[in-house]
Amino acid sequence: MAAPGGRPGPFRSPAWSTVTRHRRQALVCRGPRCSAYGAGEVATALTRQLDHDGFGDDDVLVTTTGCLFPCNLGPLIVVQPDDIWYTNVDPGLAVRIAAEHLGGGRPVDDPRAIRDRGQHRPTDDQPGR
Repeated sequence: MAAPGGRPGPFRSPAWSTVTRHRRQALVCRGPRCSAYGAGEVATALTRQLDHDGFGDDDVLVTTTGCLFPCNLGPLIVVQPDDIWYTNVDPGLAVRIAAEHLGGGRPVDDPRAIRDRGQHRPTDDQPGR
């Protein structure tokens, strides 16, 4: 491994210089709370189902992230560009998200899917925009 400030060496690959042609991106929160609530199993279930259904990075780019907030609703999966946030995701819901939404283009009809940003009302310490 190169010293800080050194040359990246083998970490540079021409394949990593092009943005994939993915139709959707699934962001899987792996922040501390989501991880404690089972985000590792959720990410595994999601990627296994996508692999099983024959989807690769050009179809769906699965990206694990740091904390996405809101932590009390984790584990979270956010699907872009659809701007759909799935909360309290368990492995079963992750499989459905992979098959129905990411694979089939139909957001999962589940109360854990936040579709309308208007559902988030400002609190006293968070003024409206």
